[in-house]
Amino acid sequence: MKSRTSVVFAVLVIVLLFGVYHEFGDAASSKKDFLPARIGVVNVQQVLLAGDKNKSWDTIIRGEGERMRTELVQLRDEIVAGEGKLKTKSPDSSDYTRLERELMEKAANLKAKEEFFQQDMMSRQHRWAEKSFREVLTAAETVAKDKGLDIVLVREDYQWPVNSANELVNIMRTSKVLYNSEELDITDAVLAAWNAAK
Repeated sequence: MKSRTSVVFAVLVIVLLFGVYHEFGDAASSKKDFLPARIGVVNVQQVLLAGDKNKSWDTIIRGEGERMRTELVQLRDEIVAGEGKLKTKSPDSSDYTRLERELMEKAANLKAKEEFFQQDMMSRQHRWAEKSFREVLTAAETVAKDKGLDIVLVREDYQWPVNSANELVNIMRTSKVLYNSEELDITDAVLAAWNAAK
């Protein structure tokens, strides 16, 4: 009877040990399956500034800005010339009244065009920046997937010394990467992907 009890006890111990070993074995194997994240770093500002699309857009927008400035200068010159003519007219004459009205209309037109051009440029720059950033995000995702990366972080370049305390606080709050090794930097690959994208 004792030997039978001993055998049953030994079997229970073996089953218990097997269960414990199996439990710890599963935990150990699941720890082996967990690998650290593969990380890439991109300088988005550098990509946006160096991109072929941005250079092309910059050329177009500069040309349009120059055209707008030329139009405004021409209007200002017309107003200045009209003011010179106005000084030669008698305030009681019909020519004076007509010329004064024309100058007021041109001044109002100049002000309206200045406001419109400024608003139009700001709006176009905003739309371009948003479109470009979205495209760079897509390019970064493509490169990350090609390289088997899990996370892509933004690295920024700062100009030192900082101009104000507020700017410094903003830098400290928004800095995402304080240091990275060159091997993690995928900026050039993202730039190439953005340039190649249609």
